[in-house]
This record gives sequence, structure tokens and C-alpha cells, in this order.
Amino acid sequence: MATSDARMNEYEAERERRIAANKERMRALGLGAGSHAFDSALAPMDPNALEGSSNKRPRKRYERAAAAQLNGGSAGQRSAPARESRRLRGYRADLREIAPGPGDKARPIDDTTDGQIQPHHHPSNAVERDGAKRRGIAFPDPRDDPNSTVSAPFTLASLRVSVLDLGAIHRGPFPQNYWSSRGCIYHHPFPVGYRARKTHFGREWEMRIDAGECGPSFVVTDVATGESHAGDSPTQPWTKVCVKKGLGTRISGPQFFGFSDPVTMRALSTLCSPSELRRCLTKGDDDGDGCRRGCGDGTGTGADSDAGITDSNARDDPTPLELAVKEFQQLDGIGEKTAIALATTVAFSHLIEPNGTSPSYEGRRLAGLAELVACVGEGGQKPGEGEAFVKWWLTASPELPAATTRWPAWSARIVPKAMDQLAGRVEIGAGRNERRRSGRGHGEL
Repeated sequence: MATSDARMNEYEAERERRIAANKERMRALGLGAGSHAFDSALAPMDPNALEGSSNKRPRKRYERAAAAQLNGGSAGQRSAPARESRRLRGYRADLREIAPGPGDKARPIDDTTDGQIQPHHHPSNAVERDGAKRRGIAFPDPRDDPNSTVSAPFTLASLRVSVLDLGAIHRGPFPQNYWSSRGCIYHHPFPVGYRARKTHFGREWEMRIDAGECGPSFVVTDVATGESHAGDSPTQPWTKVCVKKGLGTRISGPQFFGFSDPVTMRALSTLCSPSELRRCLTKGDDDGDGCRRGCGDGTGTGADSDAGITDSNARDDPTPLELAVKEFQQLDGIGEKTAIALATTVAFSHLIEPNGTSPSYEGRRLAGLAELVACVGEGGQKPGEGEAFVKWWLTASPELPAATTRWPAWSARIVPKAMDQLAGRVEIGAGRNERRRSGRGHGEL
């Protein structure tokens, strides 16, 4: 036994001498880093030794938990958040600073005065109202750089889109439908006559905006074949192109049309009247009745406009179709898109005309809410026929927006509520008026 221990000691001693000799040779050759790595290989492994290494793979959850336990922590312990909440930083939910004393009032963070935009405000405040941020990017204010102008044609290098013609802002019927949603990157008008081109899928495509009866029509055309696809939004025609080609991909219509680039927004600002430019800068928060009737003074003034000029040609003569849509919107739960479908359909002709069932009869539209009420109460040749047909149309008509009929609450809650109003069982607009008085919001399509 003693002989075995002596042999092991001699082996260990010889191993140490060889290691020392090899290290000495490496130092003599200038391989100090290699020597350090050799020492590290023999040392016990530290679980945190490679924490700062950029080449290490991400540690799995159980590995992080084991390392936390080795460092004296618990497996479920989390590090402190990198950012503090606004409440901890001294702000209320409405982004006002918390008052330091009982007699002090909270101070708003924005730089607006009496709701008026200052001539040269900071870009980050362009999408704020009462300190509340809106989704999107600040619209480029032409007053920040009055000497710069953008005119068509021009090419967007970021999107590889060539804008050929800016068109003109629509100030006719349904002007509110010729604007992008407030949730878009920019809140901007859709000018009629706008044209742009882009090469995609190995082909050249031309995009344009036409004026429709109740809103814009976005058209995408294959320049080589002349095949066109149209839709109610910039994305719809491009989606039809993808479906036609059998591609499992999606395309952002606003991006391909060039509406996600600030250069295009700067060019569109030259078409805007003072109130329209203000609407772009505030993302529509300052829309009034004038803007809903038709913002604009009939001319594009843009950066050269006086902010104090009022629009003199706001539309005060709505068309019969606009009046019918407004009447249908009096029904609780019926929004603008559904009201437009009710005002443009000819499906109720057989309920309001004696010869409405004739094959040669082309049909006519409802003149207003009174005729729809008559269809429910007196329409049809049999009792209840009119009410049953109107209920079916509201529930499953292909003329309704697809998002409306797919909404579960539409057929389960909204349609029965609308039918009760049309049949006289409930006062028309009773729920809407009650919510308006109480200030509660409501959902409608």
C-alpha cells in the first residue's frame, strides 16, 4: 500500500514538473495568452465566468435558475426592471406631473395653449392631446422648414416607389372617408388622382386612387397585362394580387402606395388647407363638424398658409345619399359602414314597390329610415314577411362589410336590438342617446 502511494506521488510530481516546463516554453515563445488559457482549463469552472462573453449561447431557463442558486439567489428571483413606471417617476395616468404639495395643481407636459398648436412645436408633440400619446409618427410640419418643397414626380428611396402624381384632396360627398385611420402611421388624406408605380414580383405595378360613390377606390394594375384589382383600402387590392398568384404572403398597402414615408406626407401637406393640415398634425383629434362635412377651403395652401385663415367653403349641402346614411345611423348599434350598405342596396325593392318582384325591375334604394321602418311593419305580401327579410339581410347579406357579419355580437346582440327599434318595440336611438348623456362609449359597425 505504501509503495502504491509513493508511485502516485511520483506520478503527480512528474505531471506538475511537465506542466511547469510546458508553461515555461510557452512563455519563452511569447504565448502568454495560451498559458493563461491552459491555466483556466485546469481551474474549476465558474458558472458566471462567461457572463460577458459575446460568443456564448443564450442560457436556458434551468441554467439561469442554477446560476442564480449558486450566486445565493432563488430560482424565481428576477432582476430589477430596466425602466421605472411613469407612476414611480412622478406622473399620473394622464401624463401630468404629480403635484408636490396639496395646494399645487398638476402641470400638463404638452406645450399647447388653449388647444392651439404653436407655430414651431416639437415633432413629438404632434400626436399628443392633453398629454396623451397617439399611435403613429408625428406628421412632418411644413412650417418647421418653409423653404423646402416636394412636388411630383419623385422616387422614395426607402420604399422604391415612384410617385407620379399627387392628385387632389376630395372635398365632395363623404369627405371623412377619404382620410386614413387615426391608427395608421400618419393621419393623412387620400387624394383622388394619386398615382404611383412599384416593381414587385418581377413585374411593374401602377397604383392609383379613384373617387367612389361613398369613399375612395384603390386600384392596383399590372402594367404589362393591364389586369386590375380594386378595394376600399390600400391593402385590399394588393391582397387580391397575392391571392391571385397563390402566394402565402401579405403586403402592406400603405407602404406600397408610399404613404408610410415622410417625404410623401411632406408633399401631401402642400395640398392641404389650414384646417386639413391641422388635422394631419393632431391625428384628427381636433375634427369638428366642419371637418366631418368637408374640411377645406377649396385650395391647397400647405406651408404658405396662414394658420388663422378659416375654411370658407365647408360643405353645407349634403347629398340625398349622405342624408339617408345619417338617418340610418340614428339606429342604436348601426355605424357608418352598415348605414352606407343600407342606403345603397336595392334588396328591399320588393317590399316597397308593387312591381318590385318583376324580373325587369332594376330596383331602387331606400330614401331613408322611414321606408326601412315601413318595410319591417308593412312590407311583403304576408304578415311578418318584411320583418323576417330585413332581419335576414342584416344578419347574412353579402352587401354588408365582412368584419360586421363575422363579429359574434352582431347577430347575437346588435341585430335584435336594431329590429326592436325598427318594429317600434324600442324607441329609435334610445340606447345611443342614453350612452351619449352618460358619456359611456359604445361599439357599432
